[in-house]
Amino acid sequence: GRAPAVGRTPTLRALQGPVVCKDSETKTLRQVVIRSKGDGIVARDACTLDLQGVTIQAAGRAIVAKDAATVTVKASTVQGSKAAVSAGDSATVVLMGSVVTGKRSAQDAADIVDKGGNTLTR
Repeated sequence: GRAPAVGRTPTLRALQGPVVCKDSETKTLRQVVIRSKGDGIVARDACTLDLQGVTIQAAGRAIVAKDAATVTVKASTVQGSKAAVSAGDSATVVLMGSVVTGKRSAQDAADIVDKGGNTLTR
């Protein structure tokens, strides 16, 4: 057998944004990096998106949630130049143990829920 590699950090898979979740689908993203010149993630049409250990770097908005979508962000790094989180139209974004840099806004019965352990800066 092969000896395990020592001291090597696994390279995170990189995705080009925007990553879209729609049509009531359920998606989980783990340990990926999303980079975008526009929006990083767009969740709409009642989709459910679970992010774990994800890094988002967006020139636009890092996470856009609308149309009753639910996005759960755990142990992730979210950075958006225009906004970190933009929630609207009854969408919900739940933040847990994450570092979020950028503006956060919720309108039209949307909600951004801070479950604790977050570092939130504008």
